[in-house]
Amino acid sequence: MDRCGQYLRKIFFGWLSDRLPDGKHSAVLGHLVMAAGMLIMMKVTTATMLYVYSIVFGFGYGCLAPLIPVLLPDRFGRHIPGTAYGMLAFFVGTIARLGPVLGGMIYDRRGSYAMA
Repeated sequence: MDRCGQYLRKIFFGWLSDRLPDGKHSAVLGHLVMAAGMLIMMKVTTATMLYVYSIVFGFGYGCLAPLIPVLLPDRFGRHIPGTAYGMLAFFVGTIARLGPVLGGMIYDRRGSYAMA
């Protein structure tokens, strides 16, 4: 998506979290949209379906940028948002970097990406 699409997603989820009683409800909706995108990805057979996946998943992914800075201090306290965000970025980044390596190891042992 272009820059305009990025801003629209962030604005939508920011706007939605302001109108719901708790920001976590907006985050849950965003993650459900991402899950729907992953279900679409599992069935992709054409380029058009790949575009649909990227639009759906990308829209849901837009919930992360405006909601993480709001949810972290709300859940872990207002005195440590920097530490909480740093720990989140460290562990998520580490796990995300291990995914392709583990997927390759599973493929080497099983001969298929089905288990990964």
